[in-house]
Amino acid sequence: MHKTHLSLQFSDAAGGTITPDAARFIDDQGRLAESFAQDGARGFALEISKLKAGEYELRIDLPSYPTLVFQVKLTDKGTQRSFTFRGTTPKCCSIARKHATAGDETSPVLYTAAFALGSQYQELVLVAGWDYSGGSDNSLYAKTWRDDLYEGYTWITGKKTKIARVVYDYTIVSLFDFRSGQRTRWMKGQKKWHVMDVVLQGAVPTRTSGTADERHGDDSISVVHVYEYIKRCGDEAAGSVVGLHVFSHSYLVGPILVNTYEGADYIAGGAKEDERDPGDKDARRKDFNGKNLKDPARLKAAFGADAIIKIWGCFAHRELRAIVRAAYDHRKTPDKKIKITYVGKSREMTPKKIVSLFQKTVLPASYMAKMAKAIGKSVWGAPPGTGANLKTVGKRNYMFVDLKYYSKAVKWYTTVLKLRADEGNYIPFG
Repeated sequence: MHKTHLSLQFSDAAGGTITPDAARFIDDQGRLAESFAQDGARGFALEISKLKAGEYELRIDLPSYPTLVFQVKLTDKGTQRSFTFRGTTPKCCSIARKHATAGDETSPVLYTAAFALGSQYQELVLVAGWDYSGGSDNSLYAKTWRDDLYEGYTWITGKKTKIARVVYDYTIVSLFDFRSGQRTRWMKGQKKWHVMDVVLQGAVPTRTSGTADERHGDDSISVVHVYEYIKRCGDEAAGSVVGLHVFSHSYLVGPILVNTYEGADYIAGGAKEDERDPGDKDARRKDFNGKNLKDPARLKAAFGADAIIKIWGCFAHRELRAIVRAAYDHRKTPDKKIKITYVGKSREMTPKKIVSLFQKTVLPASYMAKMAKAIGKSVWGAPPGTGANLKTVGKRNYMFVDLKYYSKAVKWYTTVLKLRADEGNYIPFG
């Protein structure tokens, strides 16, 4: 076997050199196979011909970055050792191969993997809830939005529409899939996406065939895993999270991720109503109060100045939808009393009072508004009273608020409450 070395090089957006803190090969049993070291002219290098052929994880520690993990493999053909990525090569990496002595086929071989990274670490966080009632794969909507944010265009309106691009070759994209219970991380690859790692959250996968009681008792994926992960992103580099997007069933209280429940002590009126039930896996608007979010500064610091946080699921409350439609129909007579039903009671209220009710009570009571207050940034969601519909455009999958069903509601929020709607007809809270 010819001696073969692998050298790692890193540069930032300005072309400056990034010096790694450490790098190592991890074998398929999760054990340290060998570490890189400074090696003269080769730089930060490792003699990979000493290792067995096979599949490895290449783990790299950089200043102000989480540990980067890449799936790689070493293969042999005769006396030649080859280094490649598994799946697809990350687009931010170029690989060069040369002999130490030009033209000498028996001389040592040097592979150089050169990574071009951003000026700072950036990550997009996606969440796909388990569709416990319909069987949809919500990860498809997350992956479509990942691709749209990389391309800077979306087809959510049915035609190509420009949006802000926030995912680049060097951006890490993480998906918490509540159906499988796993968190997957990607970087854009030369073809499709390079899977960096897949990590089970908790001790067991989501019990999708079990009962709510069984899921409640399991040590499985929870929204708490998402919150803690975002905080750790911020610990590595403040402002590194460029977006958080949640695709799931949802309602006033928050996204429904695996359809668990709160025990009697934790519901309204219970002895611990302000605390999270440790067995509950779903998001709750009380997640952002002082008892559950004890370190709000960490969560707030994680998000970049232009980060978009969006809950893509429903807010399909029938009473609210009826109130909004009535308010829209009577918007030109703001002082005229109209009959509505609110919190189960019939009453008379003017369109002007309905505006006040929504601005002071309904909108601030939502999960989106509670989160927005905690992080000091607007959180987008479906307008109260509307649902999230599903559609495909070619091979792309979208959640959106369909104007065919919710036109009056969306118009009331945008023309009367003066809230801007985005391409999918979602509005900002907070």
